[in-house]
Amino acid sequence: MSLLPDPSFLFEENDFNAFACNKSKQKYLLIYPIIAIEETNKIGKEIAREKGLKVIIINPTIDNILDFSRKQTIDPIKFLSLIKNAEFIVTSSFHGTVYSLLMKKEFACVIKNGLNDVRIGELLNKLNLQDRITTDQNFNHSRNIDYSTVNLTLKQFKLELEEYLRKNLSVVC
Repeated sequence: MSLLPDPSFLFEENDFNAFACNKSKQKYLLIYPIIAIEETNKIGKEIAREKGLKVIIINPTIDNILDFSRKQTIDPIKFLSLIKNAEFIVTSSFHGTVYSLLMKKEFACVIKNGLNDVRIGELLNKLNLQDRITTDQNFNHSRNIDYSTVNLTLKQFKLELEEYLRKNLSVVC
């Protein structure tokens, strides 16, 4: 990666399973917006409607939205559990994208010009998942991600990060 490798890539799905709570009885779509909040919300609600899923949204700043179960503040374990147990994720967050990938989830990334878009775009380009990026409600969510291919690249990211840390921490220590 040309951007600094993110430490999140040190983890694998099984690492999160040790912390995440058991699966929810109700199937849901998780919305995790950081930017493009209104767009992310609309896209998530449309995909949830098409898939017949309940919607859970993580964001304390959204008001006046009906038919959503909002999580105002959550701890890291609840955050990981919500991602792990979601049927589908709609996010505008780089880390929402990373955790969706690491937990092998189906997802969509809503972009709006900014730094997150650059990081998300570069990451998804390297994984050949550009079709996961959307800016409108016409996102085609019918194609499932082939995680056998994606995982090979994610393992390479992890190796690059470990090498980067070995090289740079040896200078400090």
